[in-house]
Amino acid sequence: MSSGSDDVARYRLSEADNERIFRDLIGPTRLSGYQRQDRPVVVVLMAQPGAGKSKFAGEIRDALRSDGGAVEIDSDLYKPFHPQYAHLMKTDDQLMAAATRADGRAWMGKAQDYVRESRLHAIFHETAQDPAESMRTLRDYRAAGYQVAVIALGVHESQSQQGVLHRYQEQVNDRGSGRLTVPANAERSYRGIADVAAAIDESGAADLVAVYRRTVDTTGPAYINRLASTGEWAGPPQFAEALEAERNRPLSADEVRNFQRVQDRLRVTLPEDLQPWLRDVDRLAQTVLATTEDSQARYRLWDAARRRGQAPEMEHPAAAVTQLQQRTVPSDEQTRLQQRRLRPR
Repeated sequence: MSSGSDDVARYRLSEADNERIFRDLIGPTRLSGYQRQDRPVVVVLMAQPGAGKSKFAGEIRDALRSDGGAVEIDSDLYKPFHPQYAHLMKTDDQLMAAATRADGRAWMGKAQDYVRESRLHAIFHETAQDPAESMRTLRDYRAAGYQVAVIALGVHESQSQQGVLHRYQEQVNDRGSGRLTVPANAERSYRGIADVAAAIDESGAADLVAVYRRTVDTTGPAYINRLASTGEWAGPPQFAEALEAERNRPLSADEVRNFQRVQDRLRVTLPEDLQPWLRDVDRLAQTVLATTEDSQARYRLWDAARRRGQAPEMEHPAAAVTQLQQRTVPSDEQTRLQQRRLRPR
């Protein structure tokens, strides 16, 4: 997998070209057609690459469609605007992500600024590779008067890394080339998300937090919490703890069979230079594949305790967004919350 610094640096655009592409191409195609909001909402989908953010984004996008729509903010959506994107995908698709990363993130930052200035609903794909930057982003939305929901996906790193490789191979099969995350970035994201969850627990930097599994299912979130009118958490601040527990949840028999089926297929279809990564996935998966009745029972006990008293209408992640839209914040509460929200960690 080629991603040397010299290879990457030569694809970096000048600031003038980066700005021109954002103004002339990205803005008109990705940021237009949305309605300004009196009470804008940002939903931060926080998960490492390959964890399944796109499915959740679609569900939440549908929930906001009738209320002026929501801008989806994700650097992967902007990378195809890079002048060398098509060439990279044709000649070295494994270099593409690294080569376009800097410009993609610059465009993402500009999109965030535009969304906040225009007071548009937003769905932000957060990988938290830089936890300090992630917390600054939450504070920026706070300062702009947004209601903030942070929805984390509790997906073990073996499953998400398999997801990255599987997505790549499926795209290669369909199109002849694929999008491949840089492995070091995936690992940095996995660690960074845990740090951000802990920082949110401590700082109250969101109005609502929730942990969901990879699939949108009828069991609802593994954990959900909201800020009360005092500016403190309504329930115990255990966002980080819940994320860790859900990531390490023993897989069901069906999940194990599906995981092994995909691994078997990738052992045959992935190119040789990616086989070491696939073997790393096998190694990482041992802790969630080798389950016992005791480990399953411990998780069920933990899960039942977390869900106790949880409102049934919270089964679907879009319901969290609806709650934020409907929430009316009295003026005195706004003052208290603003002081809490803007407090640096």
